[in-house]
Amino acid sequence: LSRGWIKAPPVRAELVILALAFVLISIPFAHWPTWTRIPAYREIHDILAPYRTKTDYGMLRYVHFFCLAYLALAFVKGREHLLEANWAKPILKVGQQALPVFLLNMWLAQLAGMALDTAGRTTATVSLINLIGLGCVVGFAYLVSWIKSSPWQAAAKRNAAKNETAPERPAASGPQP
Repeated sequence: LSRGWIKAPPVRAELVILALAFVLISIPFAHWPTWTRIPAYREIHDILAPYRTKTDYGMLRYVHFFCLAYLALAFVKGREHLLEANWAKPILKVGQQALPVFLLNMWLAQLAGMALDTAGRTTATVSLINLIGLGCVVGFAYLVSWIKSSPWQAAAKRNAAKNETAPERPAASGPQP
């Protein structure tokens, strides 16, 4: 949407309500502790299985993604200045480095699961592991951004420029071997 290949639908109240309703209604069917405890939800969850599968790119996953994207667009539209605030910079940095961050998250999820298996799944441990993971993700996004900026090339250019502007040193007096 931001590149202009696809035009975003206009922000209209009825579309916002529809997108929000879809996202909220889908929560109980995606939240394992909820749909496993309520038999009616389990039945609906099982019926929707072909439409939500990750392997076969279930249509509900696309609809969910587009609803979230539309809600984000509706929230930010006309408030773009919020993205320039200091609190938003880590969010933007993570978004700019989406692929490396995604790959890190695949590994961090496994590591976090093992840590929670060891420490137990209390509110405190889950919160701590999530905060540590969030810090790792943000730090990694900044690291990747720095690496992509090729700081060593800038340093090499500065050194080359400094050497070109440095005055010639006089030759040492006396016999040379």
